[in-house]
Amino acid sequence: MKIGDNILVDGKFPATILYIGLVDNHPGEWIGIEYWNQQGKHNGYFNGKFYFQTKHQLTGSFIRSQRIQYGNSFTQAIYKQYIKAFSNDYINHDINYSIFGKQYSDYAVELSSIIRIDLSSQWVNEFDDNDYIYNNLCQIKELNIRQNLIKNWSQLWIILEKYFPKLEILNVNLNLLTFILENFINKIKNVTNLSLSDNQRLIEWDPFINRLGLLPFLQELIINNCGIEQIKLPDQDFNVDSNELFQSLKYVYISDNKISSYSLLISLSILRNPIYGLNQFENEIAKQMIIARLLNLTYLNRVIINQDERRGAEINYLEGYAQDNFDKK
Repeated sequence: MKIGDNILVDGKFPATILYIGLVDNHPGEWIGIEYWNQQGKHNGYFNGKFYFQTKHQLTGSFIRSQRIQYGNSFTQAIYKQYIKAFSNDYINHDINYSIFGKQYSDYAVELSSIIRIDLSSQWVNEFDDNDYIYNNLCQIKELNIRQNLIKNWSQLWIILEKYFPKLEILNVNLNLLTFILENFINKIKNVTNLSLSDNQRLIEWDPFINRLGLLPFLQELIINNCGIEQIKLPDQDFNVDSNELFQSLKYVYISDNKISSYSLLISLSILRNPIYGLNQFENEIAKQMIIARLLNLTYLNRVIINQDERRGAEINYLEGYAQDNFDKK
């Protein structure tokens, strides 16, 4: 156990360890944590003393080590969810055999017969080595690892390249994703749908998101609630023309961010961002502005834009532009 570990509290609440040690006037060792999506009691400031600092005001707490669990490795989660019959030759003896209980038998299938893996909320904390498992997953086209405890993302990128060559759909929502390495793109080059939502530390569009623009087949990108403040296509320092990015992209969902500006996109979902107003009239103005400025936009907030709506938006935009120029003169 060390500072920075992602853990489960009471088997169901994900958190990160920020402090290990003594607490004044409370005997024994205490673990200072920050809950991911559960309200705590403080921000690390307790009884007049700072022990650690949380990102939010009431997400911190002190607990005893007995309440901590560490989740599963990737292959443990696969065993738990999918495997019905297996040989002892393929079992790592470090695995907790209690996960092979009767309650999982209804979900078990032959690994080589599946094309979709769903490990959402299975509290995966690491990507371990097990060639038998991975070599039977090379046909997988969809991987869902939403809401887990993954800390070392570089392990994921390596495994995706080595064992999932046919992967097309990847969901890593609700983790603690903090970076997208440039060489990661080579490891998911066939991905068509990528969901990164609810990774609150992924706060910058440029350069992190722009690297995804190099994916040749990416059609749908979902980055809701990541704290992104602006959409910024790269300048010359990125060593690629912005027109060469996102060549296959059709749908982008960026709701619940902090965006107040926009750029050229084909499909846009930007609900609950500051670009929208506070009432229906302001919302309609913002909507028409977006439609008029983005010539290739065909969907807005998952609703198709018809020809009459586009024509009206463009006329209103041109009238407003002309009026602004007249007023300046």
